[in-house]
Amino acid sequence: MRSRLAFVVFFALLSAGVLKAAVTNELRHEDLSLKGFITIYHQHHDFFGKAFSFQGIEGGGLVNQRFCLGAYTSFFASNLKAEINGFPRYVRIGQAGVLSGYLLKGERRINPGFQINAGYFSIRLDEERFGLFKLYRADESEDGLVVAPQLFGELGLKTWLKVRAGLSYNFYFPENKSVFNRADLNGLSFTFGIVFIPSR
Repeated sequence: MRSRLAFVVFFALLSAGVLKAAVTNELRHEDLSLKGFITIYHQHHDFFGKAFSFQGIEGGGLVNQRFCLGAYTSFFASNLKAEINGFPRYVRIGQAGVLSGYLLKGERRINPGFQINAGYFSIRLDEERFGLFKLYRADESEDGLVVAPQLFGELGLKTWLKVRAGLSYNFYFPENKSVFNRADLNGLSFTFGIVFIPSR
């Protein structure tokens, strides 16, 4: 519990420090602007030694189209079948949390950036395939924290539309380590997404 609280405090301080630095820097050079954004993405990752993917959505605010703060959620859109602790299991995972990032915006059409996602995950394991409303009746379940720093690049297509591709490393911290090993979930992932910036 103390480690989780320490992490949340660390993430909050880091985000506040980056936001202060970004806003201070922006105010020295130009007027401050705030816009919203929505990102729909696909994250390819390996789980229990098998390639699979999350579908997700992010939303939040952009300060001068550089610094972002927001929230995200991602989930398995279908069942993953894998061998876990010597037994075949169907797997479903969902996660949600907050994000903080910065885009190194320049004159080029492609701009690099970094982002940190931090949140809560929930995993469900069952001998039978999960139906639409069956998640709450899983044989085994586990919850915990997830942290995913990411480096990405954005290609601007329109003032309101961008394409993003990135690499992240996902760190999972389960509350109960008896269901699976962290190494079964931790790993590098590739993310592809479409960013919408609604115009005012």
